[in-house]
Amino acid sequence: FPSHDKDVEGFEYEVFSGLENTLRVYKPIIIFEHALYRITERNHDKRLVVDLLQSFGYKIYRIEGGAPIEPLDLEKDADFIAR
Repeated sequence: FPSHDKDVEGFEYEVFSGLENTLRVYKPIIIFEHALYRITERNHDKRLVVDLLQSFGYKIYRIEGGAPIEPLDLEKDADFIAR
């Protein structure tokens, strides 16, 4: 099957906001990139996506190492997993 992956880079907040009901009810695991340059381009707070997902009941972890994220993790580009 051909891949039809779509990258929402920089628009995670809008995508996750639009999926609020689905995320709250079904709690799919989400892997997302925390890209500082996109956050800066859009004048968003570094915690915007993380806070949104946490408000839906998710816990956010670093993909590398699996530890819960810390404030310093939001100061650099990183890949996170929400579950």
